[in-house]
Amino acid sequence: MGIGGSGGIFAPSLFIGVTSGYAYGDIVHHLFGAGAGQPALYAVVAMGAVFASAARAPLTSLASVVEMTGDFSLTLPVMLAIAIAAAVSRALSYGTIYTTKLLRRGTDIDKSTPWRALQDLKITEAMHPFQPPLAIPAHAAAGGTPGSGRNDQEPGWAALAGPATSQYDPQALYATESLTQALRQLEVYGHDGLPVLSPGGQHIQGWVTSTSILNALARQISTTQPGAVHARPAAAPGHDGRASDGEASVLARPPAPLSGYRVTEITISTASPAAGARLGDIAWPPGSVPVSVLRGRTHHDPDPGLTLRPADRISILAPAASS
Repeated sequence: MGIGGSGGIFAPSLFIGVTSGYAYGDIVHHLFGAGAGQPALYAVVAMGAVFASAARAPLTSLASVVEMTGDFSLTLPVMLAIAIAAAVSRALSYGTIYTTKLLRRGTDIDKSTPWRALQDLKITEAMHPFQPPLAIPAHAAAGGTPGSGRNDQEPGWAALAGPATSQYDPQALYATESLTQALRQLEVYGHDGLPVLSPGGQHIQGWVTSTSILNALARQISTTQPGAVHARPAAAPGHDGRASDGEASVLARPPAPLSGYRVTEITISTASPAAGARLGDIAWPPGSVPVSVLRGRTHHDPDPGLTLRPADRISILAPAASS
């Protein structure tokens, strides 16, 4: 395989294991005497280990060794050697003796497909984390009614940055859910993203958007294939804020709304003191976190160094106002 030719791969790996294991056993027997055991025992164990590391098929290696030797007393030592060999092989080499030629031809049968990545990745691997996480109010965590005790307009938004263009109850996602579930909820309730709750539902750990999921998928797919071209997915078109009557009614009644918090969208006006200021320099109300900035048709992550401009629309995750 080193010179690019074709030939046997199963029998040679067994032969290399037998000869190297017997040589090692002979040296150990010479140094430590009969207490080290017979060299043939080392040959059997090494035969399974070399084949397991080359083919990365531990169960096949174990079955082959036991069948060829007929000695079941070596099952446990062979299992241990095979497990170590397979782990070391995976750490040192991407391909096996069966997949290396395919890799040379540009075919990678081990790489993750997008649908598998959607099931394997969790929301925590794609979200923008909050540092520190936001605490859910005690009355809301205990089952408070969503939307109760809230004013239609949060006080101070207009004076701080600009008028509030809309408010809505966000749909809640849990950190342990898969990206498949996140995409379903983002399609219906996402707008500018969705909050991510801790497994126990006591804290808001972060904010997830469609763009952040695309970035996570791109990282997952590209890192499974060495030498692949790394490219960031194109930014998805921004939401224009308009919705049909059906969409509005669905958004107004999310099946699992986030109690105790509300998303407020504000628009930076020309006369706003926030125009020209950095996002991280604005003193937002206590417990409030900017989660998305829409500039034109492009969504931006809430980078503290982002300079705000007039007509920018900011989504703020803020505690519900108590009456």
